[in-house]
Amino acid sequence: MGKAKSFLLGFTFGSVAAASAVLLSTPKAGKQFRTTLKDKVGEMSASVDDIKNAVNQAKENINDLKTKGMPLVRTTVNDVKELVDTWKSQVQPHLGKLLQDSKSLGEETKRIPITRSIDD
Repeated sequence: MGKAKSFLLGFTFGSVAAASAVLLSTPKAGKQFRTTLKDKVGEMSASVDDIKNAVNQAKENINDLKTKGMPLVRTTVNDVKELVDTWKSQVQPHLGKLLQDSKSLGEETKRIPITRSIDD
């Protein structure tokens, strides 16, 4: 049994039990008691219907999200992959030169004499 059905079933039985306990514990005449009981059952039925409608609406929203959202996510992932691949292909030719320049710069900095100021 699904979680929504279990919840609705528990909610319904709990509501009926609570309403019955309240109604049975209050002193009223038979006709007045039946009228009150009938009204309360109608209210609970309306509440259960509202909950069912809310659950059904939530299910529809989830299905819409799955059918409309997942293709959008897939498209976005593919677009990002393409952008990364394009970036890599544009950077790759320059990577060797950048590494060489970095190495040369490191060698040149080693040749710079280190001087200390008098304040040190």
